[in-house]
Amino acid sequence: MKPNKVIFLGFSMLMATLFVSADQPVHAQAKSDDVTTTKTIKIGKVTIPRGTTLTVMTQPTKKNKEMITVALDDTNYAIRHQTTKTTLTFSAVNTVKDARSKAIYAYHYLVKGKANLTNSAYKKAPRLVLTVNGYAEYYTSGNLNTKPISSTKLTAMRHANNMTYYYAKTNMLKLPDKHIKSKTGKYNYRLAIRANKTSGSYSVGTVRNYFYTPTGNA
Repeated sequence: MKPNKVIFLGFSMLMATLFVSADQPVHAQAKSDDVTTTKTIKIGKVTIPRGTTLTVMTQPTKKNKEMITVALDDTNYAIRHQTTKTTLTFSAVNTVKDARSKAIYAYHYLVKGKANLTNSAYKKAPRLVLTVNGYAEYYTSGNLNTKPISSTKLTAMRHANNMTYYYAKTNMLKLPDKHIKSKTGKYNYRLAIRANKTSGSYSVGTVRNYFYTPTGNA
């Protein structure tokens, strides 16, 4: 996946939480842009685990059979690295359901530092990627085709004013998350992301740990 082709979805979408029934199968005119797999999907060399949330691109019909095309380039590395393709098409019958019943993690691509880095510095700057299927991944540079040094499954998300909090069962390596007490063990670590007054500027973990959404460098 090439970062300069990524369309940033916006912080308001990042914080969106939608609630409706999730037991309805996806049909040709789905009401949601996201679906969750109800079984393991295997297409060629690509395996998508059951319970994975995916972004719907199109929903074509092939020989009167309902199909679905989903994006792969906004998922975590474990799924993306299985293929060079950025989308995957498979049968929509009994394979996915509407994902709107729970918090949907919008794709979020952040570059460490302040905006307007030189092209050289931009390519080398670490990345924080929050995926649509609920992973926080940290990369040492802009090359997202290399394995991230940290990839953590998120368990929850909440927001308050200009803050968004991401929770995980395990420590988010290389990220300034905070260990908190959790009775269930599902929310042992919390990563706070602050939307700063400057548009496109964020603070991750601490106020001075700046990240930004690429515009001029994109």
